[in-house]
Amino acid sequence: MFNSRSLSLVFTVFILLALILVSEVPASRVFAATIVVNSFEDNEIDDSACTLREAIIAANTDSPYRGCPPGNGADTITLPAGTDTLTSQLPNITSQIIINGSSPANTIIQASECNPITTPGGCTPAVYRVFLLTPAAV
Repeated sequence: MFNSRSLSLVFTVFILLALILVSEVPASRVFAATIVVNSFEDNEIDDSACTLREAIIAANTDSPYRGCPPGNGADTITLPAGTDTLTSQLPNITSQIIINGSSPANTIIQASECNPITTPGGCTPAVYRVFLLTPAAV
């Protein structure tokens, strides 16, 4: 019925299947976080507000930061309609982050309130980058 060759083949297939089943590691799902900005203040204060500056830090570190929940892998930061006027460059973006606003016309991130076109000679525009992406973020 079974010769030694077919018995050896069945044994080898059985061993291979056992090794495949033993080596199977259950994959844990990683879900990206959505961090909702609810304040256009440009600060880092330990309160219930989540600013864009704080949201970037929470997304980069995958940890809660000030008023923002933790990030988790590649995150989405959601901005409401309005104007966010910055006082300095935002933290470097060191992880994968998508930044969504309500629309290009309704969500504005600006380096300063100075507009040299409408106020020529009346103000000094900001001279810093708003966003800086590191290679890990791209």
